[in-house]
Amino acid sequence: MVPLLYLTPAPVPRYTGKRIIGGVECKPHSQPWQVFLFDASRNRCGGALIDESWVVTAAHCPGKWRQIETIKGKNSPPGFIVKSLGQMRGDPPKPAIPR
Repeated sequence: MVPLLYLTPAPVPRYTGKRIIGGVECKPHSQPWQVFLFDASRNRCGGALIDESWVVTAAHCPGKWRQIETIKGKNSPPGFIVKSLGQMRGDPPKPAIPR
């Protein structure tokens, strides 16, 4: 028999309107691997560079996006770099346990 451990969520502080929930603001240029993903319909998500050609993000982020672009170095003078992504690879995994 396998013992099961049930955890209840800890109380979450009330959202105060800041854009970072449960985190802290970082210094500019301290997270060079972080990118911002967006499409024409204003869907937005974060991602991480894993090398010069690859960005990894959560499976639900791209969804049905057709054209995805990234912003890297928004804090970098003289501005930021907008790069169009070539194609998405892989299908989002199916949930192991149906919801």
